[in-house]
Amino acid sequence: MRAGIAERFVGRPPVSVLTAGEFKRATADAIDAAFVLTYAIQLVAACVAGIGVVNFFLAEIVDRRREIGSCARSRSIAASSRAASRRKRR
Repeated sequence: MRAGIAERFVGRPPVSVLTAGEFKRATADAIDAAFVLTYAIQLVAACVAGIGVVNFFLAEIVDRRREIGSCARSRSIAASSRAASRRKRR
């Protein structure tokens, strides 16, 4: 049957004749290839999101270090609150 169809379309644009099983297999292969591409995009998105979270926490650490440093300069951590209040009054 395949040969008969191929003979009929000689000289015309190429024609592919597939059985139902071959068509299912070709379709499944195309869908699998699309999923592989989708998984790769998801992996890239997850990596970018992870980098963003790490960047956020590193920025918070830097800000907290500045806050702690300015607090330590204005008032010694070991000083009592009474000594710190005397310094503020001056």
